[in-house]
Amino acid sequence: MICSLLTFFGGRRDDSYFQLCAYNDMKHRLLSAPVPPSFRPIQGRGKTLIPGAFTLIELLVVIAIIAILAAMLLPVLAKSKEKSKRIACMNNLRQIGVGMTIYAGDYQDLVLPAVDSNGEPCPYILSDPGAQVAKMVGLMVLTNSASIWSCPNRPGLPACEQTYTQWDIGYSYFGGIPTWYPGGTAMTAHSPIKLANSKSYWVLTADTLFWNSTGRWMSSADETAGRPPLYMNIPPHPTSNSHQADGGNEGFADGSAAWIKFSTMWKLTQYSGVATTQIYWYQDPSDFDAALKALLPSLK
Repeated sequence: MICSLLTFFGGRRDDSYFQLCAYNDMKHRLLSAPVPPSFRPIQGRGKTLIPGAFTLIELLVVIAIIAILAAMLLPVLAKSKEKSKRIACMNNLRQIGVGMTIYAGDYQDLVLPAVDSNGEPCPYILSDPGAQVAKMVGLMVLTNSASIWSCPNRPGLPACEQTYTQWDIGYSYFGGIPTWYPGGTAMTAHSPIKLANSKSYWVLTADTLFWNSTGRWMSSADETAGRPPLYMNIPPHPTSNSHQADGGNEGFADGSAAWIKFSTMWKLTQYSGVATTQIYWYQDPSDFDAALKALLPSLK
């Protein structure tokens, strides 16, 4: 009102007193304007509530719902990730089987033998000359990167042992193994040496399932100082809620591969190291001799 009178009596709009009056006039109009119902504070029990704001109980309910959804989704995501690793693992074993068929074609039908630097059979080692020859058929033995010679759940393998000039691989490999030691008893192995003499279902490669004879899985506690971490991540495919083996992939002499449940496996051979290490896998027992078949119940 005052500003209107100043203007009527010739007041100038650039006058500082006029501008102050205009500001006060506008402030008065805003403060005296009616507040819409939706913006009016609600009085209740001594507290002023702003409409549209979350209460503490509502926030807790939202947090609880998010926690429940996370608890439901995380196991599903973990299972999906493990499934993809099992598929990649199985593909590795298939590639090894196909590569060994090519290798045998050039080496008098023999598969690459699993031997250490001294030429002794060992179901988790390739000699350095053997590893070099494997490269010639596309079976690259690589370290510090993904390799077909190790399960995706066992990073860090293969690893070269400089002291022994040999390679520790991330699978059990039975190529060229002439003797099994079920329960410590030497018996003729049913493992591929010459493909022409091998059954199609004989196991060539398998997930590493090393059992310490004291009654537990081999682990980092069994490692030898200065050597590669051979016993890490065993079993490579545990059950979702424990450290027990769910099963393992196996590759066969005919180049195929399959997932095998742990409940069907036996400790078909063993070797001596820091402890007596027993190796689990499954193989069709139809051609086992009577003595081996009699031992099977004790090899579970």
